[in-house]
Amino acid sequence: MTSPSPAEQTAALQRDFPGLRRTHPHVIGAPLHEVQLDPALTARFSWAGYEVRVSAGPEDHLNRDDPDDVTLHRQISAHAALLVGGPVSKAREGAEWQLVTPRSEILFPAVLSVAVADRVDPRFASAVLAAVGTALDRARLATVHAGKAAAEADREVQWERERPDGVSRTRWLRQKRTEHAQPE
Repeated sequence: MTSPSPAEQTAALQRDFPGLRRTHPHVIGAPLHEVQLDPALTARFSWAGYEVRVSAGPEDHLNRDDPDDVTLHRQISAHAALLVGGPVSKAREGAEWQLVTPRSEILFPAVLSVAVADRVDPRFASAVLAAVGTALDRARLATVHAGKAAAEADREVQWERERPDGVSRTRWLRQKRTEHAQPE
C-alpha cells in the first residue's frame, strides 16, 4: 500500500476542508503540501474556526514489532481545537485568579501517527497532512455530537425550571422525555 503524495493529500484536504491553511510557520506563497515545521517541530493549521496544532517527535526506532529494524521514524501528533468566539467566559468564584486564558475553546483528543524520520521525504509531509485531516474529521464529528448534547442539556434545564413543587426530579424528567419523544 502506497501513501498518497503530498499534492494528492492536499487536494483531498482542500476538497473536504475548503480554505484550510497553514498559520504557523507562515511562509508567504508556500503551498499547503510543502509541510513546514518551526525549529520546535510544530506547525498550526486553521479551518473554519478550528485550529490544528501539529508536532513531530524526535527520530526514534518506533517499530517495536521488529527488534532488528533500524529504520528511524517520528511520531506525529495533531490536536484540534474549536476556537469559540464571542464574549470572554467569566471566572468562577473560589480561585485567586485564573492561570489560563479566559477565551473558550474546545479541545479534542490527539491523533497520533507515525511518519518517516526524514522531514524532506514526501511521505513525511503526507503523514502530517493526513494527521491534520483526521484531527479535523474527528473534531467536526464531535462538534456535531456536542451540539446535540448541549441542546438536550438546555432542554432538561428548562424542564427543571418548569417542574412543579412536590414532583420528583427523575419522575418529571422521565415524563418530559416521554412527551418530547412522542410525535405531534
